[in-house]
Amino acid sequence: MAETLDTIPPTGIGGRLKAWWDGGEAPDVQAEKKARLSAAVSASEDAMEEFPSPSGIAEWAPQRIASIQRLYGEGNDGPSSRDRIRDLVNPIGLNAEMTVLNIGARLGTAARTIAKETGAWVDGIEWDEGLVDEAVRLSAKEGLVKKSRHSEFEFG
Repeated sequence: MAETLDTIPPTGIGGRLKAWWDGGEAPDVQAEKKARLSAAVSASEDAMEEFPSPSGIAEWAPQRIASIQRLYGEGNDGPSSRDRIRDLVNPIGLNAEMTVLNIGARLGTAARTIAKETGAWVDGIEWDEGLVDEAVRLSAKEGLVKKSRHSEFEFG
């Protein structure tokens, strides 16, 4: 059966069109939007309270570190990490006489790549202890313990 103007719900564009046609007032659409928005915000706040993070930021749990390496390859902390680092570092002209400070070293992909490709000494600093431990293990595995050093940085 065809829908008539009498059966159109009083909200949305149909309700506004019907109100205009009848010469009446349109329902307060803005108030409805605000009510829906406040309900959505309160629902999302409740959801955040249900799943708190101990530090308030994404944690680098051992499972996450293993997943990243499984996804991108052992020793990599992102897609095409080594290729990107080579492209960034080659124009600088680093050599074995230079030292590089890598702040926010994560798994040390950049530090190890720089040390291998240029022979430069690299100090990687990372705030997460789990990432530092894994970066040291990977550097030892590649024989770069002296050239690519990693340490934990504490704020404050």
